[in-house]
Amino acid sequence: MAGDLFAKEQRVAERAEGVLAAEKDVVPRSEMEAILDGYKKLLRQSKKLMRISDRSEAELNRVAKALDEKNAVLEELSIKLS
Repeated sequence: MAGDLFAKEQRVAERAEGVLAAEKDVVPRSEMEAILDGYKKLLRQSKKLMRISDRSEAELNRVAKALDEKNAVLEELSIKLS
């Protein structure tokens, strides 16, 4: 699974490397458009993943803070009951 995580990115990079390795001074427009299209898709996906990750992190921080507060209340009650 981990190897497949960046499979699309790897294909785009390999395609670009192939174009550069062709030792031509002119890159066919269709090839450049395909590489650019792939890059744009990957960029959109990366931005979306970052937003999702940021929201998840904020939610986890919120839950951790709430748990810390509840734990503090329970510790106070435990001390009072002792």
